[in-house]
Amino acid sequence: KEKKYSPLFWLGEQERDKELKKAYLKELELYLISTSNIVNEECSDNKKSLVSNLKDETGFFDIFSEVLFINKFISQKNKYELIIEPKIPNKKGYSDLLVQIEERKLFFEVKNSKTDRNLTLDNGAVLIKNRVDKILKEKSKQFFDEKTFKEMEEGKRTDLYFIVIDADNSTIDEYMISNSFFGSLAYQFYRNNKTGKTTEPQLIRKDDAIAKDKKIVSGLIYFKKQLINKDGDIKFILVGDII
Repeated sequence: KEKKYSPLFWLGEQERDKELKKAYLKELELYLISTSNIVNEECSDNKKSLVSNLKDETGFFDIFSEVLFINKFISQKNKYELIIEPKIPNKKGYSDLLVQIEERKLFFEVKNSKTDRNLTLDNGAVLIKNRVDKILKEKSKQFFDEKTFKEMEEGKRTDLYFIVIDADNSTIDEYMISNSFFGSLAYQFYRNNKTGKTTEPQLIRKDDAIAKDKKIVSGLIYFKKQLINKDGDIKFILVGDII
């Protein structure tokens, strides 16, 4: 049987990277303490749900991306109603977080993009695939239901559905995200068949945006974590954007 090792062993070793480990442990502690009285619709016990995902490397970093993102809302939980692992409307599955602001529900699905290991060669150059396309396809399918979409069109439902990408240690950047939402960049030329002359190249976006068929997706949030020391307070901050 293949052995699996959790990064928790690394966090427990105190000889190196002390500040980084302290920031990881602080986030986990905040989550455990602050979610004890927050509803979890998939697993009633938030502590049990967290611990079950910390047993191996993949599970650890997947759940830690969720912890990082959810913790930012936990600090403001007096302003919003929060549900962890909420039931997705008209679906059997669950999302990672629901934030309710007055009558509007915001669903968030967090994805850790992981380190890009699969690079291919194209005429001697390194070709990096746009992983945002794959994430959009996967997560929009998780949210989408014909009944839900019809209710939104008819104004019966005002939910918003967001995909959140932890792009730490990843090649994913704002250019890839823009390509997925607006189409990939290309140069366009016009040629005069009579004179044989071509116009100056114009930068355009091709009609190949993956997001154009993913109307259920309200937006995409991407972030990378940064370790800071503010007056002795060592912590992670999230740096990114929303589109």
